[in-house]
Amino acid sequence: MKLLVTHEIYLRRCTELATMGLGHVSPNPMVGAVLVHQNQIIGEGYHQQFGEAHAEINCLNSVSADDQLRIKDATLYISLEPCNHFGKTPPCTMAILQAGIRKVVVGSLDPNPMVAGAGIRHLRENGIEVIEIKDHQEAGLLNRRFWINQTLQRPYLILKWAQSADGFIGQPGKKIAISNAYSNRLVHQWRSEEDAIWAGYRTVLNDNPRLSTRLIPGRSPQRVIYDREANLDKNLAVFEQSVRMHYYHSMAESSKGIFLNPSDYLSALLKDLYAKQIGSVLVEGGASLLFELFQSGYYDEVRVIQSQVQLHQGVPAPSLTHDLILQESFNLGGDDIQIYTRRQSQTCYS
Repeated sequence: MKLLVTHEIYLRRCTELATMGLGHVSPNPMVGAVLVHQNQIIGEGYHQQFGEAHAEINCLNSVSADDQLRIKDATLYISLEPCNHFGKTPPCTMAILQAGIRKVVVGSLDPNPMVAGAGIRHLRENGIEVIEIKDHQEAGLLNRRFWINQTLQRPYLILKWAQSADGFIGQPGKKIAISNAYSNRLVHQWRSEEDAIWAGYRTVLNDNPRLSTRLIPGRSPQRVIYDREANLDKNLAVFEQSVRMHYYHSMAESSKGIFLNPSDYLSALLKDLYAKQIGSVLVEGGASLLFELFQSGYYDEVRVIQSQVQLHQGVPAPSLTHDLILQESFNLGGDDIQIYTRRQSQTCYS
């Protein structure tokens, strides 16, 4: 039991490190690694940028000159199974073997078919003791986007809205500020952490949003728009060309964007985004799009901002479904923030 607790402590540190890659490593998973010698951390690292060194490599490179001789007697903790194939970088299993490490503790298997146990198997075949902590739930939750990508072959979908104290998300034809300045900055932080942002036709038309991260330092997500009749004014802010736009419509005669059959546009749109390595999408409404995604079952996470503003009338906020599990709840300057994950989606990564 004591040893298991020790493993959990160091895997938790791996998870903390891995989180620092959020918004920078997709479509890869977030991974952290810690090298421990006689209960002392001598190296740490995480996957910092897509296409660059993985967590294990950064961890080994962080070991000081004085600790180099301790590497072969140290235990390597990794939040996710090491890769065993050549991609943009060489296999991490190769680096582990070359370093002379004899013991590895892994927080989660990799669902990628190119890995899927092959990394652990290769290490064991070469005489390395590998311990799998199969019930380390933090590892699965950390990479829930990646697990949905690999198992369902579509982006991870986060539905987000702000609602008034009396349950409305706006009023027809009006641009109304519901959330406060602190929540607005949080939303921009959320945007920077996901690959793409999707706003519905009426939201784009009525609010003319920029869908950027202008309130914080950080990259703006790619934009997704489904303009069924291909008639949105191209001078609207979302068509500004500083970030990539994924523009879809259902007008066969239009030469711009990608045509989708309106009877099945959601699945086709998500399939196309997945093919373009969009691993996660933050959906910011409006009401019609949110309701349609709920009804179609295309959602994995829900984030609700409830303000103290009273609207008295307007467009009702979506009703939360019974399969949502509250993961986090906090108050931000008077706004109540709730973050839920979907029970059905959790079966893919827990």
